[in-house]
This record gives sequence, structure tokens and C-alpha cells, in this order.
Amino acid sequence: MSDYPEDEIVAEAFRILRERRRSAKPKNLKPCPKCGKLFGVREMRIHIPRCELKEGI
Repeated sequence: MSDYPEDEIVAEAFRILRERRRSAKPKNLKPCPKCGKLFGVREMRIHIPRCELKEGI
């Protein structure tokens, strides 16, 4: 197939995957419209119905 042993090919593939995971995009944090704490999109969906502060504070 090629001049490289299969173990080296697999090791290189895993190295590339690890690099991609390390260089993941940082979360886009936005403030809650009620309390102003910063959350990601998923966390915001969970937080808003439970937020106890009034809007505009």
C-alpha cells in the first residue's frame, strides 16, 4: 500500500485529531437579558426560564 507502517499512519491521524480538539473555537458568551451573567447558547436556554432576577437589572 505505502512505505509507511500502519502504526505510524494511525498515530499521525490521532495526532491531527488531538490538535483539532485543542484548537476548538472559544465559546461565544452573551449576557443574560435578566441578570447579566455570561452564558453560551446552550447554557442560556437552560438558564433563562430559571433566572430569578427581573428584566433590566
